[in-house]
Amino acid sequence: MHKAVSSNEPTQESAPLEVIIDQQGFYRIDGRALIDTDRNTLETALNQLTEGDLSTPLTLTADAAVPYQAVVRVIDTAGAIGFTKINITTQPEAE
Repeated sequence: MHKAVSSNEPTQESAPLEVIIDQQGFYRIDGRALIDTDRNTLETALNQLTEGDLSTPLTLTADAAVPYQAVVRVIDTAGAIGFTKINITTQPEAE
């Protein structure tokens, strides 16, 4: 019987990609600033930086003061592309 995956071999998960949204709502992906906040720019960047590997986990970190729409745009765009592993974290507001 042919097996697709051997249970003795560990599966290798892609390193997570970090998406940061700053206080102004601008995006940085793995330290690279995007040229704008357009959905197409975000989609292109996610595809390029993951080389199309939709199993890549995304970690979305947003400043507490970020407009909610900026966070939703990342989640919607990543989901529309086909990403299924999205973690969301927040940074506390600076005092």
